[in-house]
Amino acid sequence: MKSPIKRRVSRQIMVGTVPVGGDAPISIQSMTNTETTDVNATVQQIKSIVNAGADIVRVSVPSMEAAEAFGKIRQQVEVPLVADIHFDYRIALRVADLGVDCLRINPGNIGREKRVQAVVDKARDLNIPLRIGVNAGSLEKDLQKKYGEPTSDALVESAMRHVEILDSMNFDNFKLSLKASDIFMAVDAYLRAITLRKSLIKDWISFVLTILMINSLSFVIFNLFFNYEVSYISQMVNVVFTSLLYFIFSFLFNFIEGNFNVR
Repeated sequence: MKSPIKRRVSRQIMVGTVPVGGDAPISIQSMTNTETTDVNATVQQIKSIVNAGADIVRVSVPSMEAAEAFGKIRQQVEVPLVADIHFDYRIALRVADLGVDCLRINPGNIGREKRVQAVVDKARDLNIPLRIGVNAGSLEKDLQKKYGEPTSDALVESAMRHVEILDSMNFDNFKLSLKASDIFMAVDAYLRAITLRKSLIKDWISFVLTILMINSLSFVIFNLFFNYEVSYISQMVNVVFTSLLYFIFSFLFNFIEGNFNVR
């Protein structure tokens, strides 16, 4: 029987042996609440979670001591493990070498770009996906001030900050988690995030097409009215100039839209 649910086509990633996204079945994930440094207790809880039906298990790794314990845990269980890391990029690098299947770490929380790049490079080399996790209960202070309270817009804005960092490093092996105790807020945040990503892609396509169109038009004008053969250097200058104009007008439009509520 065909499912009545229509799923959005998304890019599929692999968390260990479990496919996530695309046309893969919905995977079940849970998280341990033991002290990760207590290897035996954590292993037993992971096995209990798997017996209950989970496909993926997330484990908190708040310290380098916990990272070493994670390595021992990894050896004793077969289920894909996600390491939950908050700020220390060195922990991410360590658990990557110890066999983690996915890193839950927000790029914007790591610090300097050099540290983020180190984590991204390691993840790329070992084909480890990242999990960007945004929680309504722990939004950045500036977003709390801006929105006054947790909202779907605040969740999306927080998430996009991290996504943009990964985009700038040409890394797309990640998944997005937007969480709120209000289920309607969480669903709305996901819908808004999807729409925003689509619009960003359309904007870039529009940008490229606009540049090509203006560039081609300028060549025609030069040849028709000035009988001028455009050199390679002139072409490059033209591209840079038109690109600059595009960004200037985009900035002015966004400024007007943000300050005068133009829709």
